[in-house]
Amino acid sequence: MIDKNVLPMDNALVKKLSEGVYPVTASELHKSAEELRQGIEKGYLYVKFTDTKRGTEFGIRLDREVTELSQADFQ
Repeated sequence: MIDKNVLPMDNALVKKLSEGVYPVTASELHKSAEELRQGIEKGYLYVKFTDTKRGTEFGIRLDREVTELSQADFQ
């Protein structure tokens, strides 16, 4: 879930992506599974929206109360 309180909502693309359902992947800024795990543990994750022209990337704050990691495999 994207926290709309930290987004610049005057940006039309940001607004569109934050209100819809779009395919995403973990950003290439996470160089390894370990870096991805560390980011998630810190409550922050970079994601890439893959259906935009250049693959738009955002850093998002995770809601720890609803983040479910029991099935995560960072190996």
